[in-house]
Amino acid sequence: TRERVYLVGHYDFVLGKNTTCGAPPCKGSTEAGDEPNRHLSVFDARTGAHDLSFTGQANTPQGPYVTMVGRDHWYVGGDFTNIDVRAGGQEFKQPGFVQFPAVEPRG
Repeated sequence: TRERVYLVGHYDFVLGKNTTCGAPPCKGSTEAGDEPNRHLSVFDARTGAHDLSFTGQANTPQGPYVTMVGRDHWYVGGDFTNIDVRAGGQEFKQPGFVQFPAVEPRG
């Protein structure tokens, strides 16, 4: 969208600015700034900054297979049985599909 970039894939971390990735596999969580994001992330479209207010985590080793951004929602489908939203303590138990409200920019 004009405001946000929604990323889905087969990853567990968004690597911080000081992380150097050598030969694969690159593993997160050992460097300052690495953020756990199991398969779902949101970024500011203008600055590229990682939006840490979105905390959705898919419980699958494979990750999502399809995504779409609609007018008011972000839709994700894939090989998962639930999505955990850490900050709010919410858990969406909709196997294979979830929809999130579109993330509004901060500030």
